[in-house]
Amino acid sequence: MNQKVSIVRCPDYELEHVETALKKNLNLLGGINRFVKPNQRVCLKANLLLPARPEQAVTTHPTIIEAMANLVREAGGKPFIADSPGGGVSYTEEGLRRVYHKTGLLDLAERTGIELNWDTNITQVSFPEGKMIKRLDIIKPVLDADVVIGIPKLKSHVFTTFTGATKILFGVIPGLTKSDYHAKLPDLERFAEMLLDIIAFVKPALFVMDGVLGMEGDGPSLHGIPRHVGLLLTSTDAIALDAVAS
Repeated sequence: MNQKVSIVRCPDYELEHVETALKKNLNLLGGINRFVKPNQRVCLKANLLLPARPEQAVTTHPTIIEAMANLVREAGGKPFIADSPGGGVSYTEEGLRRVYHKTGLLDLAERTGIELNWDTNITQVSFPEGKMIKRLDIIKPVLDADVVIGIPKLKSHVFTTFTGATKILFGVIPGLTKSDYHAKLPDLERFAEMLLDIIAFVKPALFVMDGVLGMEGDGPSLHGIPRHVGLLLTSTDAIALDAVAS
C-alpha cells in the first residue's frame, strides 16, 4: 500500500507560521479529527534526546509541540508531552526536569498549561509478534495513552545514518535501558528490525517531523550541525516519512 506523506514549507518557528503549516499538512491527510477524538489522552512523543537548547537542533522545537497540542485540544483531546531521554540522562524526575528546562518545555508548560509527563514507571510487555525482540520495556505514560503522536526531528545519526520517525519510538525505552538494547543489537540491520518491532507494538496514529531546523554531520546530539531546511512533514507511516525526508 502506498502511504501518503505531506510536506509543507515552514520558514521559521513563529507560532502562526507553524500552526498554518501544520494545519495544511494534516488537512492533506484528512484533518486532525481523523486522529484524535474528544476526551482521548494524546501522548505527544517528542525527541528529547538530552538537555539542549532549541536552536541546537538536537530536540523537537517547543513551538512544533505547542502547535500540535493546540490542534489536539481543538479536536477535544487532552495532550501531554512524554519521552525518555538518552545521552546518559536517567529516567527520573530530576532527569526529566533537566531536559524539560533546557529544551524550553518547562516554560511552555507554565505558559500554556500543556501537561508534562513526570511518571517514571516502566512496564515490561510481551510482544510475541516481534521479529527481533519478544519483550519490551516501555515507559508507562505511552502505554496509558489513547493515542500516540510521534514528533521527531529531522537529523543525521552516526550509527543509523538518519534518525526520524522510525527511530523516535526508541524513546519509549526507558533511560539507560537503551544502552542495553544497543549492546544486545550492535548490528545495524538487527537494531533497525528492533525499531520496527517497537513501532508495531506502540502503533502511533501519526508522525509530525520537525524539519524547520534540521541537523547534518555527526548527529544526533551536540556534535551535529544545525541546518535550516524549512519544512514540516507528516504521515501515518514512519518508513514512508523517513524515506521522503531522506
